[in-house]
Amino acid sequence: MTVLGAVILLGGVVSLLAGVMERRRRRRLLAGEHTAWASIAAAPTHPEYEPSAYRPLLRFDTDEGRPVEVFSPVAPTARRPLVEGRKILVHYDPDDPVQIVVHGEHGRGAFVFIALGLAAIAGAVVAFVFA
Repeated sequence: MTVLGAVILLGGVVSLLAGVMERRRRRRLLAGEHTAWASIAAAPTHPEYEPSAYRPLLRFDTDEGRPVEVFSPVAPTARRPLVEGRKILVHYDPDDPVQIVVHGEHGRGAFVFIALGLAAIAGAVVAFVFA
């Protein structure tokens, strides 16, 4: 039981750290002044490509005029369709412009990792107490 508790604890710590780091990255990019209007372009598809994992390409130019092409970090949904040719506002890292955050997206994934990490850490503590 101790080994299982240690594995759960390690997984919880990794999940918690990943969520915290993603949250900090999003805050840093959203607080920065580097934004651009990205146009949505159709991504190339492959016969084995999973349609539910579809991510269109986003194309924009940095403040310095450098062209950037990156897959969208968010998938299209019925409520938020990513239609080809439409423009969306993105926040980017000037040192690494492929690191983007789509304006208006909430980034709930970071909270999921944090919650799972805390739950795993609590579960590991319980496992150690009852071991």
